[in-house]
Amino acid sequence: MNIFKNGRWGSYRHQLLNEGNHYTSIPFFPEKFFTTPTNACVDVLTPGDFSSLQWIQSSSDPKSGEKYAVRYSSLNFRDVMLASGKLPRGSLPGKIINFAVEDLAHKECLIGMEFAGHNSEGKRVMGIVGSQGLAYHIFGEPCFLFDVPQSWTLEDAATVPLVYCSVFYALVVRGQVKAGESILIHSGSGGVGQAAIAVALSYGCKIYTTVGGYIVIFTLLNTIEKPAKTCQSTITPP
Repeated sequence: MNIFKNGRWGSYRHQLLNEGNHYTSIPFFPEKFFTTPTNACVDVLTPGDFSSLQWIQSSSDPKSGEKYAVRYSSLNFRDVMLASGKLPRGSLPGKIINFAVEDLAHKECLIGMEFAGHNSEGKRVMGIVGSQGLAYHIFGEPCFLFDVPQSWTLEDAATVPLVYCSVFYALVVRGQVKAGESILIHSGSGGVGQAAIAVALSYGCKIYTTVGGYIVIFTLLNTIEKPAKTCQSTITPP
């Protein structure tokens, strides 16, 4: 795995030592034995053991979707739960592709749900995938892809699609949020919480959110912080 430390990229490696605790040379491995995979993705070989995260070659390309080069991918809560073994693969829902359900439980490389990169024409895009987001490239459905604004970096863009789509579905599609309504958002400092605050403010809502033992009240004009114990009695249901 790549490691970013002190502003530089590198990796941790096992190095053989001789009796004098000096490094020993690693035998040369002929280049002819190396292969260049058409695609590779990151997967955890032993759930619960983070040291088993490795790049593995993908077995085949999907039959649908357009091909996109991945430049940045982000880790979400589901990815951590899968890698730690706390979320069994069999509990994942199916993924709908061309009106057919693809079984994710028996698919390799489930880690990674969003990415930022380029399409075949070099255009910057960001989007959501059902799995295999940590890869050389992905095959995505155009309906889950978005253009990256010029003022954003691809690194920033990789953190946006999943949380904002989740919030938009919850508040706008299902919740039918309207201007002037009050909304209680828990864990406002997290990704979903920040996205929910931004969307709710854009709709002109009054927001109550919990952050580190405090309840914070947002309006379009000001922000008020109060200790949670002293202001709970002032909160009324929307």
